[in-house]
Amino acid sequence: MADFALEAVLSGHTGDIRSVCFAGDNLITGSRDCTARLWQGVGDGTSECVSTFAGHSRYIMAVAWSGPSERFANGLLATASLDGTVLLFDPALPEAVARLNGHSNAVCSVCFITPDTLLTTSWDSTARVWALDTCTATLSGHEKSVLCGISRDPNFFITGSADHTIRTWAGTSTLSVLRGHTDAIRALALLDANTLLSGANDGTLRTWTLDGRALRSIEAHGAYIYSVCVLPDGDWASSGEDGAVRVWRGGECVQVIAQPCLSVWSVAASRNGRLAVGGNDSIARLFTRDPARVAAPAVREIFDADTTAAVQARSGKIGDLDTQSLPDKSTLARPGKRNGDSLLVRNNGKVEAYEWNGSQWVLQGEVTNAVDSKDDDKFYIELDGRKYPLHHRRGENPYVSAQKFLHENDLDQAFLEEIAQFITVNSSPPVLTTAAPIGNCDPFTSR
Repeated sequence: MADFALEAVLSGHTGDIRSVCFAGDNLITGSRDCTARLWQGVGDGTSECVSTFAGHSRYIMAVAWSGPSERFANGLLATASLDGTVLLFDPALPEAVARLNGHSNAVCSVCFITPDTLLTTSWDSTARVWALDTCTATLSGHEKSVLCGISRDPNFFITGSADHTIRTWAGTSTLSVLRGHTDAIRALALLDANTLLSGANDGTLRTWTLDGRALRSIEAHGAYIYSVCVLPDGDWASSGEDGAVRVWRGGECVQVIAQPCLSVWSVAASRNGRLAVGGNDSIARLFTRDPARVAAPAVREIFDADTTAAVQARSGKIGDLDTQSLPDKSTLARPGKRNGDSLLVRNNGKVEAYEWNGSQWVLQGEVTNAVDSKDDDKFYIELDGRKYPLHHRRGENPYVSAQKFLHENDLDQAFLEEIAQFITVNSSPPVLTTAAPIGNCDPFTSR
């Protein structure tokens, strides 16, 4: 079987593309720029945005599509948002036809159960079932944010959570709790009527029977897994924080499609076996196995060059530091000369800093691209499964820096106090970030 190759590049959004889904042969994208777009025209490396859907006050986290029905002859688009609502759009109309209110926090996934009913999941630790804009059921049981949800039939639901569990439901009753992942579960897909595929922040893909039996665990990405989908031929695809889409056959990786972006938020499969990919570079891309649909050579050359540059940038240096010149962790077998000696070492693709305490080397943290200038501190804040850079000018009021951070990234105002306190405690001459996140509740979905 042929490998996937670039088919088209879809440019127009001004923020991360958080979610993609197919609408027949067309594509829908949802973005941090608070809009969704409908795209037509593929096969020659170009595409056309034919509709833009707006109405959310915060960024879009997920999109879903239902084909034409008796009530909605043009189909129905659902957009789920950080603002805690879901909007429903008839693509032929300029405004939303309905707004779903009920969740008390961000709505992070949405799927259609039938053309007129939906399943949503939220940071408020619940999932909800809707008959268009009327909530008909609330699924409660998870202890933390419910990050993903799918439906097998109108009364059978599956949810994945930041509490590290998957639940199956008959209506509002829990049937089984699937345990095995060691971090937040971000993605679910059915391989068949009785087999589930899941992906999580622990970097693994796992397969399960729906009665709760674990089948297989695959070390898949070495980073957060954000999205999974199943192709018509039975292959799977997954995407994550390693800058790649991976294609799987029988549980074995058969292709790695490197991307020019680091956070590959979403991957979706079409009914004719194409893949759509959205990431944090604000561009959606289509991939095909059909040689007749492959993008023009000039378009592929640009993609290849951008991807090569991105991969090199991710793997080679931290600032002006050539990480490949650093010793590996075996050098820690040699003692330091005096208390307080510092040492940088390579360890599984990371650079770690150690300090000698007189008897052993003590890990101080991971070295990152920590400062932009001698007057700035730079930290990494983990929210919603993503690391955001936070810049703080030394001497500036921490609340000013925290507010700028929230505005620049369109994040919840409720985090202001915690982020300001984090800056106050940690602002100092630069290079280390600790392994722990700044909070232990959602949306801080790290370990």
